[in-house]
Amino acid sequence: MNSKSIPQTRHLDKLDPSIAWQTWEPSADEPWDTRRASLLFRRAGFSPNQEQLSAALSMRPDEAVAKMVHGE
Repeated sequence: MNSKSIPQTRHLDKLDPSIAWQTWEPSADEPWDTRRASLLFRRAGFSPNQEQLSAALSMRPDEAVAKMVHGE
C-alpha cells in the first residue's frame, strides 16, 4: 500500500481508518530510502547517525520500527 492509494481529505469524518492506518509498503514510486528512513527516525523523536540509517535501510520499514520501539 502506498500513500497515493489513500484518499486525501480534509474532513476527518469522511476518513476511513481501515485505509488510513494500513501499513506502508515501499514501492518503485515510493522506495524505502534514506529520505524516508530519516523521516521515520525524526518522527519517532530520534536523530540518527549514518550507521543507524544504514542499518535501518538494510531491513524492512516495519523491522526498523520494531528495533526503535523494542530495541530488538
